[in-house]
Amino acid sequence: MSWDEVAHAVSILQVNLLERSILSNDRNVESTVESSEIRKNEIMTSLRELFYGLKDSRDRNEVLHIHYGENQRMTCMPHDSGIGYYVALIVEKMYLNVLTKTYSTRRSIYYERPEIFKTQAAVDSAVNRVCHILDLPQWELGILSTSKGLIYGPLIIRLASGLEIDCTGQNGGTLIPQDLSNGAELETGANFALVVEKDTVFQKLLHTELGQPQSRCILVTGKGYPDLNTRLLVRKITTELMLPTFAIVDGDPHGVEIFFNYKYGSMSQHHLNRVLAAPDIFWLGVHPSDMINLPEDQLIPQNPSDVAKIKTFFQRKYVIDCQPLHDQLSELFRCQRKCEIEALYHFSHKYLSDTYIPLKISSGQFL
Repeated sequence: MSWDEVAHAVSILQVNLLERSILSNDRNVESTVESSEIRKNEIMTSLRELFYGLKDSRDRNEVLHIHYGENQRMTCMPHDSGIGYYVALIVEKMYLNVLTKTYSTRRSIYYERPEIFKTQAAVDSAVNRVCHILDLPQWELGILSTSKGLIYGPLIIRLASGLEIDCTGQNGGTLIPQDLSNGAELETGANFALVVEKDTVFQKLLHTELGQPQSRCILVTGKGYPDLNTRLLVRKITTELMLPTFAIVDGDPHGVEIFFNYKYGSMSQHHLNRVLAAPDIFWLGVHPSDMINLPEDQLIPQNPSDVAKIKTFFQRKYVIDCQPLHDQLSELFRCQRKCEIEALYHFSHKYLSDTYIPLKISSGQFL
């Protein structure tokens, strides 16, 4: 299987994606509006109202109930040193960051006041609640997350700070920058992108043809469940560069959930899905239907939690509405087995890069 055949297949796919984007007007044009002074003032007003609502309830010795999302409520007790107090401190920090156009990481916020927050989890919970209450992503509120994802391939990332990152510059992959949301620009000569669930597989692929210039492939890994920065980068690759993008994950419920996280968004942070989901990413594998070709010693019996998780998939609208996806999950439920990506190395140490990936792309075996 030649990379010329892969290039031809993805070029056709890219034209289709571009046509669909034009017809649906799905290009991401909100960034110029969101970076305006009007947007900044709106955010500051929302933060100010939330802060004084919390402060007034404490001053009046009253219980404050804040309703947000779908049937969710935060109760703040007067003189409470718990979540209500933490939220007030986070709101205060966010307001200052937006006002001065600066950013803080969640980790740095914790270390500024460890004697108050006690744990990093307290900061994370408070940040998530404010984002959910205001229905805003954290970067619009001056908060960044520490990155763990890696990227490698023909991609230049230009940050608002003026820093230019060449994603072929590090042998083991480049750490995805944490300030992508602040007007970062991408430039590439790649034909397609491949998102890999695991760092171990990502590192192996770097030493195959996929990691060489002739493949013209951008490799990304979120090292398991992806962080916000990895998800944002994948969204930018699919919506701004319009690159055909494929995901390869373990053939098990958690691998499927990770793919869903990229494509449809997170179940726990659904208020961010409109700015983080990458609806045009494709599931390349490992498909449950691929397991029929694997020997029994490469398959793992599903445990009760696996079965329970698969059952929840069938309740999701995007599964109900997509028959091929529904069929694959039905096969996963029926076979009562699961496998890791590494099971494909049973055939040869280069099977994944030299056969499986190029064959599935060029023959259109993806969802």
